[in-house]
Amino acid sequence: IPESFKVLIKELQALSLDVRVMSGDNKEIKLKDTSEFDEPASVDRMLKEADRRTEAMHEREREHEEELRLKQNEDDEFVETADFDEEPDLDILNTLSAALGVDEDVPAILDDDEEPEMVSLDEIIGTSDEAIDE
Repeated sequence: IPESFKVLIKELQALSLDVRVMSGDNKEIKLKDTSEFDEPASVDRMLKEADRRTEAMHEREREHEEELRLKQNEDDEFVETADFDEEPDLDILNTLSAALGVDEDVPAILDDDEEPEMVSLDEIIGTSDEAIDE
């Protein structure tokens, strides 16, 4: 007997109506107070529940593997490829400057205590304010 039908019968009885459930041979059927947790589990319901648990477990495993993969990718991105404590090789820089068509040698590397000389961009580019105005 569906739970909703049982609830309807109880509501009618609560209104002081004499309502009974009768079988085909005029015998009264006793309604048991049951809940969905008291009913014996059907095989289909047990299989569906087992499938849900298995799927949830697989989903957690996939999420965990994805987190590990992302963490590994993040760790790989921060691998240092150069040692910044070393000074650059001036011969290589001069060769590259010559290949790029820069006439001047690469300036000597300054110590941390030395102040760099300020050079205007016009001097580097080779233009002046008069050439821009023209």
